Amino acid sequence: MSAAKRFAQRITQVNGVASFVLTRSDGLVVVHNLADPDDLATTVTLAGANALAIRKTIGFSQFKYLFLPHRHGEHLLIFSLDKYFLGVQVRDDCDSAALIEEISGYLQSLLSQGRPD
Repeated sequence: MSAAKRFAQRITQVNGVASFVLTRSDGLVVVHNLADPDDLATTVTLAGANALAIRKTIGFSQFKYLFLPHRHGEHLLIFSLDKYFLGVQVRDDCDSAALIEEISGYLQSLLSQGRPD
């Protein structure tokens, strides 16, 4: 099984994940579970890149995630992972804090192994 497929399998196992897309920082889609990932991939890449720029301008130490709530359903979480961005559409009925903790822990484990899976 490829690293991208292992990554997809692990992310989709997280309770509350409705859909996801993993993009490189240049916008190339690496893996996803959507019928058409283009709109979400563009949003995730632009928002992630701008969040990194804001972090650098203001002088914050790091950008871990961006949470964009939606009043009519699924929320959007964007995580930074080395040269990648992970966008997760979160079901509105889940515990967002637990989901953030689980995904952040998984991404941190990938970085500590020296590879974003």
